[in-house]
Amino acid sequence: PSRRRPRMPGGSASWRVQLEHVAGPKPDGWKSDRKDFKLRDGRPMRFGRNPKGDVVFSSPNVSWDHLELRLLAPSEGGSEPRFAVCDSSSNGSGLQPRRDGKLSRIEKGKEAPIVDGGVIVLPILAKDGKVEDHRAYLQVRELGRGEDTKDRAEAEAAKAKRKKSDDTKEKREDSKKRGGKVKDEKAKASEREKEKEKTKDKERHKSKDRGKDKAREKERARSSEKARGHSAEKARSSKDKRKDADKKARDERRGKTSDQKKAGRKKDEASDEDDDLLGLIERRLAASKQTDLEEQAKEEAKTAKSSAAAPVPEAPMAQEPPRSP
Repeated sequence: PSRRRPRMPGGSASWRVQLEHVAGPKPDGWKSDRKDFKLRDGRPMRFGRNPKGDVVFSSPNVSWDHLELRLLAPSEGGSEPRFAVCDSSSNGSGLQPRRDGKLSRIEKGKEAPIVDGGVIVLPILAKDGKVEDHRAYLQVRELGRGEDTKDRAEAEAAKAKRKKSDDTKEKREDSKKRGGKVKDEKAKASEREKEKEKTKDKERHKSKDRGKDKAREKERARSSEKARGHSAEKARSSKDKRKDADKKARDERRGKTSDQKKAGRKKDEASDEDDDLLGLIERRLAASKQTDLEEQAKEEAKTAKSSAAAPVPEAPMAQEPPRSP
């Protein structure tokens, strides 16, 4: 047997609610942050990427039929209806009891009650980027009952209108797809050609850059070789200069030494000549002195001879002293 959802009390099968966009991506087609809806008994509000749903998102992280907001019959002894959400997505949904309340994930496939002022969060997970950049926060507020008959008529009219618009959209999309395949192929081919041209331009730029780098390397190598040649030339010239200076100093020292030797030899020769002259003088003085001595000896000998030849005087006889008486 089929399980029927219990009817709302008093014959009313609809309830007016308001969704307010709090944060995150805004649903498609929303011009303001608030939008009113009518929840009907047996017909939940659908959230997802399905364009036939009530709250539509274009994010790829939102499932086609992501979430449902349901109107439940009052609990036993109660008169007010209850609200619940049921998640059927792959990336999950969550609830907050209020805007700054703790976020809790909804168990998939099970109805989770939501209070007035509660916040629906979807999705919980994201395939790419930061999760917070993809999460939408929608606050649910109760606005009161709706008229049963009027609601049914409005619902039927809205359903027919949606169906007609959906059929028209599907036809347009089919025609666009059939006519757009060729355009898409041409566009893809042109895109591929553009990518190839971009790749070729990049390669040409890279080859030019490599050529420029090689030329710069060669120029640096030549400049470094020139610098090394200049430094080597300077080193050789300085070495040659040092050698010339050393040679000149040695030659000067040698010249001074030879001059000194020559002066010494001249001095020695002069001293030798002086010594010879002094010796000659001394010999002459000695000879003259010897001659003088010989002449003196001769004179003395002559004197002696002459004194020996002269008569010797007789000595006087001594007188006898007188005798005393």
